[in-house]
Amino acid sequence: MRNHGCKNIIFSSSVTVYGDPVEIPITENCPKGVCTNPYGWTKSMLGQVLIDVQEADNEWNVVILRYFNPVGTHAYG
Repeated sequence: MRNHGCKNIIFSSSVTVYGDPVEIPITENCPKGVCTNPYGWTKSMLGQVLIDVQEADNEWNVVILRYFNPVGTHAYG
């Protein structure tokens, strides 16, 4: 990315970074929690790396999207 002058990134994260959330519904202001699985930790750590990059170099534009599981335990599966 550096070699091509690209300083824009959209990171596909997950709501799993909130662990056991302190409040429901989860909003953008909720603090991240303790992740409960390796997948959550990878999303949490990489998201933090990207935040740190942006804070160190304000030319970076970082967007972190956190997705919920669209298929839950609903009867329709």
